[in-house]
Amino acid sequence: MVDVKTFACNGKYQGTNATPAEDRQAQAAAEYTKRVKEIDTKLRTPEGAEGPLMAEMRTYGSPPGRVLAPVVGAFAEMSSDMYALADVIAATMTADHLQFFNASAKQTRGMFRERVLRDWGHAAHLGWARLLHDRRRDLIDRRPSTDQDGEDEFHANHLYHNREQHFNARR
Repeated sequence: MVDVKTFACNGKYQGTNATPAEDRQAQAAAEYTKRVKEIDTKLRTPEGAEGPLMAEMRTYGSPPGRVLAPVVGAFAEMSSDMYALADVIAATMTADHLQFFNASAKQTRGMFRERVLRDWGHAAHLGWARLLHDRRRDLIDRRPSTDQDGEDEFHANHLYHNREQHFNARR
């Protein structure tokens, strides 16, 4: 199972050796295991026995029962599960690539891994920038709105959600 989490900038970033993404990853995995045990209890599993949901969960992961909880932090740092997921994706992309091209498997996998991590990093930074921009607009710009502001915001929102349509029409 995989559940990607994001982590906002807060007090957990204090200190020089802070690893909030890794801490959140461990917390999320523990929450999943706890929730599975709670559901098994509701299914009337005897105390101390392994319930059906926990037994099914143990059929997944390595080690068995491990829940992947990849986390992207406020500054686009990624937890170890994000890197593990990038490795799996890169290995699949490498296998597809090597069916058609004669190249070094190690170099090809590295190329695809870096591509995946770069794209995820850009997406994380873009999301953080959008969040900051939205908060600035909502919390700092306190001037009275005008009809023009509403039209500008509608147009910007329309372009954001219909990028493909807009850019293909201009070609």
